[in-house]
Amino acid sequence: MEATLNRAFASAYQGLWEFNTKTQEIWVDAAFGQLLGYGCEGEGSVYNAKEFWERHLHPEDKSCFEEEFAKHGTHGDGFECVSRLKGPQGNYVWIKSTGKWFQDAKSGILFLSGAVQDLSLVKAAEAELEKKAFELEEFASMASHDLQAPLRHIDYFADVLKRQLVELPSTQTAEEALSHIQTSSATMHHLIRDLLIYAEAGHVPRKLKTVRVQRVVEEVLETQREALNAAQATVKLHPLPEIQADPVHISQVFQNLTDNALKYRNREAPPHLEIGVEKQGSQHAFFVRDNGIGIPSDLQGKVFQAFKRVHASRQYSGTGMGLAIVKKIAETHGGSVWVDSEEGRGSTFWFAVPNREDKEL
Repeated sequence: MEATLNRAFASAYQGLWEFNTKTQEIWVDAAFGQLLGYGCEGEGSVYNAKEFWERHLHPEDKSCFEEEFAKHGTHGDGFECVSRLKGPQGNYVWIKSTGKWFQDAKSGILFLSGAVQDLSLVKAAEAELEKKAFELEEFASMASHDLQAPLRHIDYFADVLKRQLVELPSTQTAEEALSHIQTSSATMHHLIRDLLIYAEAGHVPRKLKTVRVQRVVEEVLETQREALNAAQATVKLHPLPEIQADPVHISQVFQNLTDNALKYRNREAPPHLEIGVEKQGSQHAFFVRDNGIGIPSDLQGKVFQAFKRVHASRQYSGTGMGLAIVKKIAETHGGSVWVDSEEGRGSTFWFAVPNREDKEL
C-alpha cells in the first residue's frame, strides 16, 4: 500500500520537502534535488532552511514566501506559491510549492510538510503564448496604420470633391455617389478600429488589478448618457462587486453590451436595461438584460462569432465585432459568455469571470 501511495504521489508531484520549526532545518528528497539539477540520491538531504531558500529562491520571488508565511503563520492551511529556484549551473526552474502544517503527536514539534511541481513546461508555453499574442497585437497595429493611411487620402479627396460640387449645377447623382464613398470609408475606419481592439483583447495581462465594477459601469453609462437620453432609455443598476481583472477590458465589455442593447432595441417601446451580477459557483456572472428585439433561437450560438450579424446589416449599423470582443476578453480572463434570449422579448447577455483572490492569471 505504501509503495502504491508513493507512486500516486510521485505522479502528481516532482519533489517533497519538510520544514522543522524546532531545528529551523529543511529536508528535501532526492527528487526535489534532481529537479533543480543536483545529483541527489537516497533519502534526500537536510539544510538550514533560511540559507536554503536564500540560496535558491529568485530575488523577485522571495516576497511570495514571506507573504505566505506571514499570512498563515504556523497554523491554518499552509501556503501555495509559484516561484523560481536556482540550480547548480545558475539556471532557474519554475516550481509550484504547496505546504500544510502538522504537529508531531509525540514530540509536539510543528512541521510544514510540502511538495513541489515542475512548472517549466507550463511557463514556457505561457511565454510562447504571450509572444504570439504580442506579435498579433503588433501586426494588428501595423496593419491598422497601413490600412488607415489610404482611407485618410480617400476621406481628404472626397471632402475636396464635395466642396467643389457645391459650385456646380445638377450634381445630385455625383453627391449621392460621393456620400456612398464617405459612408463606406467611415465603415472601414470602424472595422479597422474594432479589429485592433479584438487583437488587443486577446493579450493576457500578466498582473490583474482590483476593479470596482460598480464604478466602471457608472462611468460607461455616463459616456453613453446622450445616446441613452435620445432613446429615452431607463437603466436599473444593481450593486456590483470588486473583481481581479484588467480594468480597460472590463470597461470595454460593458461598453459593448450596452451599445448592443441600445442598437437592437424594440422601436415600439423605450429601451430598459438591467445590469447586475449573480454568484455562480466560483464565478461572478455579470449580466446586461434588455427588452429589445431578441434573437432567434437558431442564431443564438452564432452571435459571438467575429463579423457575424444575425440581423440585417442594412437596418443596424456596426461591424459585427462587438460581441466577439466581449467573448475574447472573457476567455483571456479564464471566463465565458453566453446569451439567453427570446425573439421579440429581449435578451440577457452574460459575462462570467472567476472569483479569484490572487492577481495572477
